[in-house]
Amino acid sequence: MAERKCPNCGAAMQSAAGGAQLVCPYCDTVLNIVNPAPQTTEQETEQEFYPAMKLFNRQCSKFSKQTFLDVYREMCSYINSLDNTVEGYSADNTIEKYLIGLNKDAAKSVNIATHSTNAANMRSAEIKISQGYESGEKSIVFIDYGIFSKGKTGIMITNKAVYRVKKRGATKIALKDVHSLYVWRSSTMDSSEWLLNGDYDFGIHSWDGPMHLAKFLAVICTLARDCHADGYKIIIDEK
Repeated sequence: MAERKCPNCGAAMQSAAGGAQLVCPYCDTVLNIVNPAPQTTEQETEQEFYPAMKLFNRQCSKFSKQTFLDVYREMCSYINSLDNTVEGYSADNTIEKYLIGLNKDAAKSVNIATHSTNAANMRSAEIKISQGYESGEKSIVFIDYGIFSKGKTGIMITNKAVYRVKKRGATKIALKDVHSLYVWRSSTMDSSEWLLNGDYDFGIHSWDGPMHLAKFLAVICTLARDCHADGYKIIIDEK
């Protein structure tokens, strides 16, 4: 440590209290030392979450906001945790594993609905899009964007597609057609949106914070990966 001068008398200060303080031996001035928490670099993040990183092609060399990096890290961490714990990996097993966590989240928030929790909101959203479901398509989770959380507007994730539910009908992106995620800070919300294929109509966000947002993105990216052969990558960039 470089020599520190006493701000009172100018004498060289001495370390004390196990390095937590500096004390002046002449005028007894005491300074408390505050060590800043170590910062995780993006390079360390890439190494820490490498298995899931293989699913993504990062176009932005560095995220412009820490919250974007936090969501990205959580998304990769969640993908890795499922891949490491699902025995006999298959898409169906993965969905069941996701549902365990999503049902717990839904129990704490009216903005999240599954068939087991806040089910009325899930059914309300399904009524608007069920005619567009393919054979074997099943709803997984509904993210409610409505003010009163009644299942009228939001994002529905199924095992085959992502739907943007509106007051009148719905539009969709098939999971096999998901090729990119663009992060964008909304001018109307104090949070970020992650745009599927750069489409503002398919902005994925959560009122409940980055942990939930990361989980929704992990569901989409994992299922999109399952629609393709090994080596499939989703582009990550900023708008």
